Amino acid sequence: MLFNPDYSLLTTETVFNDETKALAAWDAGFARLHEWAAKYVRVPSAVLTRSGELDVLSQHLGPLVPTVVIYTPRCLARHAVALACTEPDVWNEHSHDLRSAGTYLSWKAGPYNLVLPEEVVHDFINEQYSYRLPVEQANGELQPECVHQGHIAFAFVTPGRTAIQLLSMDEDLISVFQCAGMSVGCNYRPVREYTEEELTDAAHNGPSYFRSIYDYNGCVRLELAVHAYRLGAR
Repeated sequence: MLFNPDYSLLTTETVFNDETKALAAWDAGFARLHEWAAKYVRVPSAVLTRSGELDVLSQHLGPLVPTVVIYTPRCLARHAVALACTEPDVWNEHSHDLRSAGTYLSWKAGPYNLVLPEEVVHDFINEQYSYRLPVEQANGELQPECVHQGHIAFAFVTPGRTAIQLLSMDEDLISVFQCAGMSVGCNYRPVREYTEEELTDAAHNGPSYFRSIYDYNGCVRLELAVHAYRLGAR
């Protein structure tokens, strides 16, 4: 069983946090990832990996839990624990030309919103953490069904401190993703929201989503790049 440095038990309701240098000293997996990130991660980024790559998670959750390691911007260097204690918001944003919509996750800390495209997380979950169970059909035959279970981990890394958040992949979170997805991608129907005149007027704006650095709630939006990491990556 894994404990925080203050000997409090790590559960799905609490967060793990430790000094980043101290964590690298006793967690060989985190040290390897941190060394790799020092070479290849140049901007605030989300690194997609699995719990097996970090000893701190592997011993507690096993090796297969989807894990997103977030290297935060400098302005959030003192907010690792605050970020890990905040469940992300899920929201939709229209593109400038009004012809598409995207879904995003964001963690708020002070006047900042740390933003990650939801499709990155959703696709990552589908790739890493779905499995097939036999389900009996009405005719008695067994058919495989894709089922989500368990958790996804978000590790917020700053030069001074690293904090880890576990989110349960329960029906509520999956439902939030599904509801957001009902009005984006192939389900987006711009003619139901905008007239052809409005679409024509907006066409010159291009397809980008964010019009300014400020979010819908007035916070400064901090967008994350995305990388993938595997054991032994160099």
